Parts: sequence; C-alpha cells; structure tokens
Amino acid sequence: ADYIEEAGGEKPEYTAEKEEYGEAINGIVANITKDATATKEQILLGRTAWVKGQLITGTMPNNGAVNKTLKAGESYTIPAGYTSGGTVTAQDLASQTQGDATAEDIAEGKTAWVKGKKIIGSALNNSLDNIAFTIVKSSTFNAEVGKHYLLSIASSTYNEDPTENTITGMSVINGYHMRPSVGGTVGSAILIYGVATQTTITYTGSHTTYTAIIYAKMD
Repeated sequence: ADYIEEAGGEKPEYTAEKEEYGEAINGIVANITKDATATKEQILLGRTAWVKGQLITGTMPNNGAVNKTLKAGESYTIPAGYTSGGTVTAQDLASQTQGDATAEDIAEGKTAWVKGKKIIGSALNNSLDNIAFTIVKSSTFNAEVGKHYLLSIASSTYNEDPTENTITGMSVINGYHMRPSVGGTVGSAILIYGVATQTTITYTGSHTTYTAIIYAKMD
C-alpha cells in the first residue's frame, strides 16, 4: 500500500477489498499518464497507449513507404496516416518531350521543346501563297529591318557582272547570277537573298541598263 501511495495513488487501508486496490492502481496509471496528449488518430492502427488513465487503441493507418514517379502536370495526394519515408520524383523533361525537330523545322521565332531543350525556330514561311512580289523601276525600295528579302534584278545587258555590283541596307545571305552565253543579246538577271539592315535597300549595278528590281519580303 505504501508503494501505491508513493506512485501517486490513494493509499487503501490494509483491510481494503480488491476493488479498492484496483481503484488505487487506476489512480496510479492516471497520475503517471496525466501529461499524455495523444489521440487515437495519432497512434498507429491496432497499437495501444495509456492517456490520462485511459487505454486508447490507435486508428492511424500505416502506409509504409511512399514511392511515386510523376509526369509533367501530374500530382500525388499523400494519404493521411503514418509513412516510413519514400521518394516522390518527377520524370526528366527529355523523356517527356521526345521529338526530332530542329530549328530549321520550326517557324522562325516560334519555340518548341525537343528532348528537354527549348528550340527557337529559324524556318522561313516561303509559301508563295504568302509572298507578294513588288516591281520598282528604281534602284531603291523601302524595307523592314530584320526581315528577309529576295531581290531579282533584271538587266538588258547580257554581261551584268555581279562582282561589280553593290547593295546597301541588306546583309546578303546568298546570290545567283543568270545570263546567256557571251555575245548574246538577251539580258541577264541576278537573284539576291538577305536580311534588311536598314529601312532602305539600294542596289547599284555594273551597268546602268537594268530596268527594274523585283523584290519580295519573305517573312
């Protein structure tokens, strides 16, 4: 009985019945567990614990290890309960953006992700349905800086020499010279493709006999 009192229970008389001893022991348990705060939801399912003198059986699910692999845009809802750990990972972007397009396959200025890399397109829209050709009887025409232009210069002189020609306001990407055999009487033509660097493009030929410039903005 002295031990019961020392442990926090109410000391029964030596002549007390068993029930009184039981009540005293319950008082000990209540005293020892009075600071416990766990609820059944915080104790694993099927496990037991004493809280404030009451035996509680846990209801918290044991989910074990949680492992999940997510794709872009997916989410994973973590279930309520206990988990022993685990890893939630996301698939790498390369595995979700499989493709074989290159910058040349994508319209200029447009972007796409291919094998995990962002690609900026460089392909021009060269459909003739979207190209308007303009003829000017002059060596100069207005242009939009940064846009691609195709020029066709018609000359009444068969031997118009492109090596003696100059063009300003344009960064030339490529050029072609077409003329008949030496000594012919048919005029020649020069094709020039490039990017406008100024708001005015001026062509100066090796002869003054060219008749017109046909040009088109390609994008």
